[in-house]
Amino acid sequence: MRLPNGMIYINCMQALVVRFVWVCCCVALLGCGGGGGSSSSGSTQSSAVPAGTVTEFVVTGVTISGPKHMAFLPSGSDLYVANQTRNEILRIDADGQGSVFSTLTSPLGLAFYSAGGADPNTTLFAAATFNAGTGIGLATQMSNPLKITVNGYGIAFTASKVYVADTSNAQLVTRDVPAWNNAATIALGGTPVGVVYDGNDDIYISLQGSPGSIKRYRISTGTLSAPLSLGTVNLPLPNAMALDASGNLYVINKGDANGNNGTLVKIANPSGVPAASELVGVGAGLCGAAGMAFRDGYLYVSNGTCTAEPAGKPNAILKIKT
Repeated sequence: MRLPNGMIYINCMQALVVRFVWVCCCVALLGCGGGGGSSSSGSTQSSAVPAGTVTEFVVTGVTISGPKHMAFLPSGSDLYVANQTRNEILRIDADGQGSVFSTLTSPLGLAFYSAGGADPNTTLFAAATFNAGTGIGLATQMSNPLKITVNGYGIAFTASKVYVADTSNAQLVTRDVPAWNNAATIALGGTPVGVVYDGNDDIYISLQGSPGSIKRYRISTGTLSAPLSLGTVNLPLPNAMALDASGNLYVINKGDANGNNGTLVKIANPSGVPAASELVGVGAGLCGAAGMAFRDGYLYVSNGTCTAEPAGKPNAILKIKT
């Protein structure tokens, strides 16, 4: 109500209504976490994911079939997957939307030569099996691969060399990059499948055999270690490996020949006195797992086929909290 002198009159009832609305708004703001309320704390607690938790990374837009090794674009969030039985290299974004990046006959290993820049068309390489031999193909130039080994699988780059697992001859095959010359080999005494570089001085190689093992090749001295001591941890069919930001080494164990009984092994301090443990045990859903890549506290694992793993998700990408 406006008085003659321009003053505004509010009766007692209106004042009570205004006060009530103001109090309710304040309560609502606090309840929404605006001042560190309880809902913010509850959200933090619910977001804590225990190490070893396995979930599916749901992928749309492509068909995953016989996925093998994987790699993240070093300067981005896209995941690249060797989709072996469909003769494809897949690109999957952070939301799980997939597309066919390139075609290649039976791709197995996958790695980025990050010293070459951020463009996957010039830095993504895959080791693959061809009718006329085996080689490394460069991203969109897969139809004319570099034939540098007999039967390649895992692949890893340092700033100056490439290392490829030659499964036929129990050795690593190396070339200087980017010239791809100065061929050399490193005898391993087993069947290599996974190769990973720690960014410093060590190359780790997973070897299948009886039993399977992990060896370390020290670049500065040119020496190959004996199998790393894993204690009671069993690795009958180790495959891909990945390192986290703290230098822990993770190894996918495919289990048996049918891809059942898969596990994920964590090796702390692999460059010193290693301490091995199972991060994911039998029955948690790993089956025929072959590829692995690390990003933002999670391991991404490519599951293959399996015949007797009730919890398994065949031909899928899983996420495992480290």
